[in-house]
Amino acid sequence: MEKENNSKANKAKSTSSSNSTNSKAKNAKAKNERTDSKISDNAIKDTNKANKSNLKASQTENDVKPAEKRDDLTLASQEEKIKKNAGKDSKRKKAAAATAVVLLLIAGVTVPTAVYLSRRKVSVDISNNVDVIQEYTINIKRGATIKDIVPQEIKGYTFVGFYKDAALTNPYKDTDKINKDTTIYAKYEANIYKVTLPTSPSFTIEGEGIVDNQVEVEYNSEYSFKLELNLGYDESDIIVKVNGEALTPDQEGYYTITINGDMTIEVEGVEINTYEVTFYDSLEKNEIYQNQEIQYNQLCTYTGVTPTKTNTHTYKYTFIGWVNAQGEPVDLTTTRIVSDLELFANFKEEYIEYSIHKPEQVNIQNEEGIYLSNTATLHYGDIVTITYDTTQGYDVTAFEVKGAEKVADSENQYRITGNLEITYSEQIKTFTVEIQSSNPEYGTVSESSITVDYGTEITVSGNTITIGEYTITATPETNTAQYTYAFGGWSTGNTTVTGDLTITANFTRDTNEYRVTIQSNNTSYGTVDIESLTVEYGTEITVSGNTITIGNTTITATPTTDNPTYDYAFTGWTNTANEVTADITIIANFEMTMDEYEVTI
Repeated sequence: MEKENNSKANKAKSTSSSNSTNSKAKNAKAKNERTDSKISDNAIKDTNKANKSNLKASQTENDVKPAEKRDDLTLASQEEKIKKNAGKDSKRKKAAAATAVVLLLIAGVTVPTAVYLSRRKVSVDISNNVDVIQEYTINIKRGATIKDIVPQEIKGYTFVGFYKDAALTNPYKDTDKINKDTTIYAKYEANIYKVTLPTSPSFTIEGEGIVDNQVEVEYNSEYSFKLELNLGYDESDIIVKVNGEALTPDQEGYYTITINGDMTIEVEGVEINTYEVTFYDSLEKNEIYQNQEIQYNQLCTYTGVTPTKTNTHTYKYTFIGWVNAQGEPVDLTTTRIVSDLELFANFKEEYIEYSIHKPEQVNIQNEEGIYLSNTATLHYGDIVTITYDTTQGYDVTAFEVKGAEKVADSENQYRITGNLEITYSEQIKTFTVEIQSSNPEYGTVSESSITVDYGTEITVSGNTITIGEYTITATPETNTAQYTYAFGGWSTGNTTVTGDLTITANFTRDTNEYRVTIQSNNTSYGTVDIESLTVEYGTEITVSGNTITIGNTTITATPTTDNPTYDYAFTGWTNTANEVTADITIIANFEMTMDEYEVTI
């Protein structure tokens, strides 16, 4: 209503100014040469001055700046444009107007200059839908089109178009002409500006229509928002600014700004809280491993030494992480610090299992009599029986038990005190092998005594015997005329050495036998009852008459007796010896004599 009254007042003021101008124009016409063109030009100039004055006053009053650097937005340029648009029929209109005036003058009718001018100009009242400026009036050439009227520029608003009605429902077309005094309505739309809001992990901004940290708001309207600090941040020094100017919140914490263009909200002075994290050795807090100052919502990394807990005989302890005061595990890789925090070293308690390390010859039995291997485990205080099996042919050189203590009054029972480690070693036995001759006079051996390990193999081949790395040869004595010596074999049934051993090389000695041949020097003269015999070397030979005894054999030489003509007689033995020392031929000698008869004639 107030706007409408102001508009009417401005209109009345404009009309009064126009009447005064017309009156002055009439007086000027009466005084001057009444030249229509001059009067018309002066009236136009006066009218332009008045319109300019009204426009300037309206702009100053409403703080609306006229268009800069645009000639078509001034009233002078606007009238010039109207003149150009009407130029095509200007001469025709002037001629018609002049003719009408002449006819009226001939008829004796006085024609006022204002009458002539009103036919060339019309008054246009321009109203609008924006409260920042009032209604104003301009004069334009009759017949000008609506597009010839240049709208005012209003800060923060965009001109939409001219309308015929105040409800802004019936728009003018660009080709519509103004032929009479009228009121037109300018429609403006408020510009939309962006308010850019800050983002931060420290706070959240609440407000209507926020999309991607921006909100679009009409010019000259108010926008309210609220800043909510997130947990872990201090608001004591917070400052909220819009385009560099500080804002003050209302009692509910809302900040309100009036939109006069694109605006940027800034938040300063938000400080993040810092909390203390303490690492203890245990819930008893005997020792502090480390203290750290950690900002809100940040991760905490422990950088101290790895916590340890002393093992007992029964249990061992392994650090597995941290727990809070309630004993709940805390994973530092995912836990964000939001308050002061005490953490305690957490250990895994494990029943200690002791290992077994023993050589193959050692036997370990638990209390149930079960034999335990190196893969088995023992516990502190377990009772075990430890024995060992010495390898045949070996002697024990070392036996030691670690990780256990011997049970009193027990020969081989032990109580476990740690990892059971048994040292056991043995050494192969060595034995003496004596090699001897069955009769040194008959033969000898190349080695009489050797020392070899248990299990050394014995191999016989003829007159040699191999014992491990040793080869022993049995050599008989050299044969004589009396004796023949020979190796008769080894006296051993062993194929390996399993103890001290005597091996005999058996030799034989045989007395040589010789052939004694007894023959007649002439079998016609006589014979021997034994012609040949074999006797040992050294057999005694005894001669007695026509008999010869060789050892136990007596040979008799017997002459022939059955020849009446001759007489045969044994004459003795030849080629005899005291004993047999070689093959020998003994001759029984016989002779023949012719019988002599005395013939008595």
